[in-house]
Amino acid sequence: MENVNKDSLHNLYKNVHMALESISYVMKEADDVKMKEELAHQYEGYEAYAGKLAKEMLSRGEEPKEPNVFKKAMLWGSIKMNTLTDGSKSHIADMLIQGTTMGLTEVMTLLSESGKIMDETIRHLAEELRDMESSFLERLKSYL
Repeated sequence: MENVNKDSLHNLYKNVHMALESISYVMKEADDVKMKEELAHQYEGYEAYAGKLAKEMLSRGEEPKEPNVFKKAMLWGSIKMNTLTDGSKSHIADMLIQGTTMGLTEVMTLLSESGKIMDETIRHLAEELRDMESSFLERLKSYL
């Protein structure tokens, strides 16, 4: 059970950090003021969640690790290429919807496969991220 808890924490942390990286890259490419405000709001939510998650990890003797530089570079390159050909708010929303859906799928899979055996605190953190990503996904749809 301890490995499930440890792995779950690391998976959640990786998920939230990829979301933070994606939002920070996309915010630089977005021209729509309302969309930038939404992205800034979502960034703040992910950042607060990452802090809570890091605190929980440290209390369990786990070291929060950011995704490796190669993954960050691949993400940055992908966003740059995608926005170079189409920087419209609907295209940016579509990119974020795809990324958020991937993150949401990972969290839901984690909860489905391990939710019953992970401890209550970690399950609650996973459910919080699931709810946050679901909410973000719904708000992004208005930009399509």
